Amino acid sequence: MSAKTQALREPIKHIDLLAPVVVDEQTPYSEVLAQMRRQARGSVVICKGQNVTGVFTERDYLYKHCLERVDPKTPIGEIMSSHPVTVTSKTTLGEAVELMHDKKFRNLPIVDDRGRPVGLLTVGRIIRYLAENFPREVVNLPPTMQVSDETDGA
Repeated sequence: MSAKTQALREPIKHIDLLAPVVVDEQTPYSEVLAQMRRQARGSVVICKGQNVTGVFTERDYLYKHCLERVDPKTPIGEIMSSHPVTVTSKTTLGEAVELMHDKKFRNLPIVDDRGRPVGLLTVGRIIRYLAENFPREVVNLPPTMQVSDETDGA
């Protein structure tokens, strides 16, 4: 089995996952933004009780804040992305990467068997994991040729 194949079959529980920033659906929009800034996160997981009901990402912020001007007191549950795609720690890296690529996600909530958030898989964490655990394969990737008809300078 090649290292590439091995890496894709690894369960994501082997990756150093981020602890999710979790907020309740009733948390005001302004407080969610403050938590995202304070914790330097691109997303938060939104729950009702202990179960994941939505996510709110920096992309949502750009759309909602810049285009719609949301009242800061608005409960995040009213503007979150509902019914988020989640995976478990048993999901393989290959499955997670394919899902993230197909759906154009940069963050993927990890839940336990009861649907409670336990981690957050990010593109950065995947890259770090591959670079640390499969350095030969990452370092030995062939370069990508970039050809342009444009000339540099004035």
